[in-house]
Amino acid sequence: MQLIEERLQVDTSYFDLYLYKASILNWQSKFSEAREVLDSISIYIEDQEEEFQAIYFNSYLWEKDYLSALDLIEGLSPQKQSSQQWLMSKGAVFYALEEYNKLRVVALELLEIDRTNSQAILWQKFAERKLAKNSLRVEYDYEWLDQNFDDWQLFSLEYGRRFSFGEIFIRTNRAYRFGITDNQVEMDGYVNVSEKYYSYLNFGLSPGILFPSLRWGVELYRSLSGGFELSIGSRHLYFSNLDVNMVTASATKYLGNWYFQFRPYMTIFEGEFFAAADINLRYYLADANHFISLGLGRGFSPDDPGRFALNLQPAVTADEFVPYGLRLSKAFIAYDRPITDYWTGKIQLTYNEEEFVPERFRERLQLLLSMKKRF
Repeated sequence: MQLIEERLQVDTSYFDLYLYKASILNWQSKFSEAREVLDSISIYIEDQEEEFQAIYFNSYLWEKDYLSALDLIEGLSPQKQSSQQWLMSKGAVFYALEEYNKLRVVALELLEIDRTNSQAILWQKFAERKLAKNSLRVEYDYEWLDQNFDDWQLFSLEYGRRFSFGEIFIRTNRAYRFGITDNQVEMDGYVNVSEKYYSYLNFGLSPGILFPSLRWGVELYRSLSGGFELSIGSRHLYFSNLDVNMVTASATKYLGNWYFQFRPYMTIFEGEFFAAADINLRYYLADANHFISLGLGRGFSPDDPGRFALNLQPAVTADEFVPYGLRLSKAFIAYDRPITDYWTGKIQLTYNEEEFVPERFRERLQLLLSMKKRF
């Protein structure tokens, strides 16, 4: 800073250096001093007006004087206010002020300019989750099997509610397999831990044999800079004749309008270890609710849409089931899109090749249809 002062004493018209000095003062949290420097040259910087206004805005934003920051933006010309730079600045203010209606509007305006704007996609998704406290989802899953097996069906009905601490979902599942009908009740929770951490909780009960009699899971997520997110957790499934325990983790990256996720699983089953992994790719077409997904998987995942613990195969007696299916390969393609402002739909097609008895494999083709309403 001393070198800057010495140079400015020699050349008082070196306005780039004044701007640099104000930026340094902002970084040092000396916001009032930064604005004093900017005020002293305000009538001389027509050629550098954009940079001048951006530094002035940052001094308010970083000082958490959000109303003054918003006043600065609203004092700009309509053309500037509708530019991507200042819409991003306005979005940051609305996010800080928890003005979620206005944040959603800004996010949609940004996506009209650039549909690959990952920050706008995240803002829209975040704002809509904050605004709509309730959700209702209906899902139907139909599976065709080869080798003369009867087709499988799963029907799910889910209610979700947003609270100050996060979101809770209660879901009922009704399955038809092997001529048997079974039911399950599940609860999922996404709980805010801090600004950068949130957790996932799962608990489920079933009186039958198609679903685990008890399942539970927990996972901790950490948001990082650069659009990265990491997590680590576990899943636990209990049948009448076996227990399955899993450790899982995930690495997620948002890049433009792309979303990448890698999720490995380590299954501990009857004293043996089985590794599995899923890779998911998502491409956002317009906003956070309109995208195409592709996925590949190898090995058993307890987070499949069917939510079965294992693909069970009837044994000698009708009331005893033997688990197979730890050797599994799958691929899927899905399409999600808004139908109205509060309705979204989804269609997913999945191909599975799985072991159903030792060293014998079968193919499954799975169609999933889903409708969700937020209110």
